Amino acid sequence: GDANQRFFFQWLPGQEEPGLGMAREAGQLFAQVAQRLSLAGIAFRPAWLHTAYAARFAMVFVDPNHQAHFEALLRDLADVPLVKLTRALADGHVTMNGERYTWEAGEMVYWLDRRVQARSAVEAEKERVRFALSA
Repeated sequence: GDANQRFFFQWLPGQEEPGLGMAREAGQLFAQVAQRLSLAGIAFRPAWLHTAYAARFAMVFVDPNHQAHFEALLRDLADVPLVKLTRALADGHVTMNGERYTWEAGEMVYWLDRRVQARSAVEAEKERVRFALSA
């Protein structure tokens, strides 16, 4: 029944219905379309942590600081379940270096030519920041 559905599916911020878990497949479809159109890649602006998380293996943030903050957030709060972390961000309960952190909805991109982001800037910023949950 309805109670069992609530147990298996969890709504995340920004969702009217629970996700289907098809982000990877949708991304692959868009990549095929981009390739056929001879585009350089595909991009999107993840409004929520969970949407960036779904794309993390194929896509990177264009801005090295956004990429660093995303990676550091996942590093520092690795023990927090994704659902709880996404909600904490949406509710303003995450800090970066002691200050309230607001999710950075920067562009993420999948380059069809497999270009690589310069990691030195990402690593430097990643070492500079620390994330924590606040009350």
